[in-house]
This record gives sequence, C-alpha cells and structure tokens, in this order.
Amino acid sequence: MKTNNHAPPRVVVVSNRGPYRISATSRGIKYERTIGGLVTSLLPMLEQLGGEWIAWGEPAGRYAIPLRKPRFSLRHLSLTEAQARGFYQGFSNGALWPLCHCFLGRARYDLNEWQVYEEVNHLFAQAALEDSSETDILWVHDYQLARVPHLIRQQRPSAKLLFFWHIPFPPVDLFRTVPWRRPLLESLLACDLIGFHIQDYARNFAETAVELLGARYEDETIHYAGRATRVLARPIGIDFAAIDREARSLRIEKRVQNLRQALGSGTLIVGVERMDYTKGIVERLRAVEYLLEHQPIWRGKFSLIQIVTPSRLDVEAYRQNKREIDETVGRVNGRFSDSTWIPIRYLHRSFSPSELIAYYRTADI
Repeated sequence: MKTNNHAPPRVVVVSNRGPYRISATSRGIKYERTIGGLVTSLLPMLEQLGGEWIAWGEPAGRYAIPLRKPRFSLRHLSLTEAQARGFYQGFSNGALWPLCHCFLGRARYDLNEWQVYEEVNHLFAQAALEDSSETDILWVHDYQLARVPHLIRQQRPSAKLLFFWHIPFPPVDLFRTVPWRRPLLESLLACDLIGFHIQDYARNFAETAVELLGARYEDETIHYAGRATRVLARPIGIDFAAIDREARSLRIEKRVQNLRQALGSGTLIVGVERMDYTKGIVERLRAVEYLLEHQPIWRGKFSLIQIVTPSRLDVEAYRQNKREIDETVGRVNGRFSDSTWIPIRYLHRSFSPSELIAYYRTADI
C-alpha cells in the first residue's frame, strides 16, 4: 500500500480477534460487537484516530466501520479448518495459554501445531505489510501472533513495530520448557516497544531474554542482536468517560431498579468471567458451598450472580470446565436453596457492555 509521504502515520492493529462478527442478512450486512478486554480497550482508539484493524474472521474481506460514517477499515483474514485447529486450538491455546498462566501440566508442545502457528503468523504479517506504508505504526497484539514481528521486520527493516502482550508472561523456568522459545523471544525483540499489563510480567520477560538469549537489560530496554527494545508495564484501560455517562443514564438507572426488585434485599455479589479454567470460577463456587456448609448463618443473606461468557467450547479443556461449573452450580443450589432463595444464579451467555454496566451498578460486591 502506497501513501503520501507527508500524510500522518496511521495505526494498523493486528490481532487474532477483531471488534465485530460480520454476517449477511436479508437486510444487508450485520455487525455484532465481540466481547473481550482487547476489543473494549482498542475499539474507542480506532474509532477516534482511524486506521485499520486486521484480524481473523469470516467472511474474508474489507469492511468500513462504522457503516454509515466509517472511521477505520476492518480486514478479515480467512483460515482453513486445519489452520484454525493447529494455530488457535493447538499451539496458541494448547501450549502458550496454559504455560503463561502457570498451568504447565496442561501445556502441550506439538511440532505440527507449531508449524501451523508459524504459517498463520506469516499470513497476518503479509496482510500487515500489504496494507501499510513505511510511515504507519504496526501494533501487533497478544500471544497468538508472537511470530508476526519477526516476519514483518525481515521484509521491512524500518518498520515502526509495537507489541502488547495481554496475558501474564511466565517466569523463565517455565518459559524455558518451550522447544521454540528462542524464535518466540527473538521475534518479540524485533519490536521497538513491548507492553505488558504489570511490572511483574515485564520483569519476567526481561529476565527470560537475558537468561535464554544472553541479552542485556537496563533502563527498561533490552539490547539484543543490534536492536534496542523498550519493555514497559502499562495496565490496559477503558474509556472511562463513556462508561461513566452510560452508567448514569436513565435507561441504566431503570434497569438497576428492576434488577434490585427482582433479586431481593440481600447482599448481591456479581462475578463476570469468560469460560476458562484459569479464571477460578469452579473454585469460587466451591467457596460459596463451603461458606454455606460451615457458616449456615449466611444462608438467605446473599446471592451470587455468576455471569460466564461462552468461550472456546470446541476445546476439550473448556468443555470440561463448563461441565464442572454446571455440576457445581446444580449441587450447591440443590443443597441450599429454599422456597424464596437461590444462592447462585448462573448466566451462561454473552452480555452487552450496557447490560454488564447495569449488573455492576446493582452489585454490592
């Protein structure tokens, strides 16, 4: 893609998940907002600044967002079933996800899945190169695309490359178990800047680069192979002003009143998680069971609304996690419910940001 050399730089976001699911209906194209921290944080930025977002999605193609007054373009890349299985269900969520959350016993290192991961990262890198100029800022996101920076830097040495790692980065003794640890680390160090949520994750990454690659680290910068890469801890944020306005709106106020009337006068606890074994949902439910069993004085005095967003149910570990949650909710409610009180209200579906705001406003905890 060629642009005027004097034009301001655009931001080209590259991530596994995009901001919208797109489908064709009898009335035209339908845009459905996706749920997740990455989308919640990045979408307001692109809506304000413009640019492009490259992500995996169907149908493949380019779309103007929003439809009536476009602010940025969304490019969907299509993956075959074999690519999706090896890249997403395989190396991304079968190896890196459990490793980074310190569930080493769940991590599966498979050569074929690694090769598919590399292949799909190449597709994302090529799309980013095709759709950007030398002056654009390429901002790659998360563990699914850790090889994209290397593949971009190979073809465009002068690229302005940023990376944000959205999940924990594990201690060096865990990361060294990955057979392909060196190409992963060297690819991330092809970036000009890498962001993590908290200082512990940034420190783990720096220590890993020093110990496994022999890199040098000083003043928040890793020096390796002739490059200097800044490593920063920057907790991800939300559009506070927009959420504050929404939370104070008359519509949300009415929804809060209706929820309170429906749920009664006891203390209301709200938990909101994606379906995932790292979130501790089963452990929380067992804690409620333990409390009600050993401190019966609390029976009838509180309710837990546990919202669980469906996720990765094509992966066996997540199907098993859902079975455990279903069974635990059924057991706890069966043991302790009475004619007027249910301890756990379990909602397994996606909620819009507005719906969640109403639950947050209603909750005591």
